[in-house]
Amino acid sequence: MPYAPQRGCQFEGCPKRAVTGSAYCAEHKALMEKHYEQFSRGYKANESHIT
Repeated sequence: MPYAPQRGCQFEGCPKRAVTGSAYCAEHKALMEKHYEQFSRGYKANESHIT
């Protein structure tokens, strides 16, 4: 069975192809993960939030 065609990166204006299993290219995937860590979670994963 043939592989599914790669989709374009979902980042606005990026012409690159998305990494398999992701909506973004390698460059923007790292950027969006950083954005998630900073704004969505409210704390950094590698730091303890219990004092």
